[in-house]
Amino acid sequence: MFYFIIGLIGMCLASFVNVVVYRLPKHEDFIYGHSYCPYCHHDLSILDMIPVLSYLFLRGKCRYCHHHISIRDTLIEILGGLIAILCFYVFGQSMMFIITLLLAFIFIAISLLDYDTMIIDDRFQVILIIIALISMSLNHISIIDRFIGCMSISLPLYLLNHFKECMGGADLKIMAIMGWMLGFYEAMIGLFIAVILASLYSSIKLLFHKVTLNSYIPFAPFLCIGYFTSLLYGNELLSIYIQWL
Repeated sequence: MFYFIIGLIGMCLASFVNVVVYRLPKHEDFIYGHSYCPYCHHDLSILDMIPVLSYLFLRGKCRYCHHHISIRDTLIEILGGLIAILCFYVFGQSMMFIITLLLAFIFIAISLLDYDTMIIDDRFQVILIIIALISMSLNHISIIDRFIGCMSISLPLYLLNHFKECMGGADLKIMAIMGWMLGFYEAMIGLFIAVILASLYSSIKLLFHKVTLNSYIPFAPFLCIGYFTSLLYGNELLSIYIQWL
């Protein structure tokens, strides 16, 4: 029952993330503004905004104009519920659960915005910095380890960008912040996962001629997946890697 409640909270947070991702590029108020249908612009009632259930009851259509609604928002809500349950499963009733949960939904927002617009609002970086600073009291990573994790990858890539652009500025900021939060080893695990996933994504896109070798791809979603995975299971993955050596 408790996991069910956690899942509901996760779906509600994901629903809010959907609102932020939709309105932020349009410079609309995502705190006080009324939710509305993107097609007929009719204000939505509470019954129209129940995560997942509203989509199912309305059969994926707007109640007012009957236009088909994208299923993406509903899938994000389901994902949010599953992520909330996963975070609670790993950390239980602790401050680290709250930190990880907040980080997960910031990552979801960053990933969707980068995928949709290739632009990430700097306010998300500020929130990540705050989360990273708060998390310092919850783990025992040394300052030296944090500093190396922060600078070892982001600084060389930043300098390389001055000669040839290879990485977005927001991506570098995420690397630096998460390097500080996770420390060197777990940050490297997160980056390794991100590179592998991004390579697979690019290879599939190239195979179907969706991109060229000179095309840009949104890298932040893969960074977010990698760092979130490392945050949850970094120690376990590091132990497996050491055993393989």
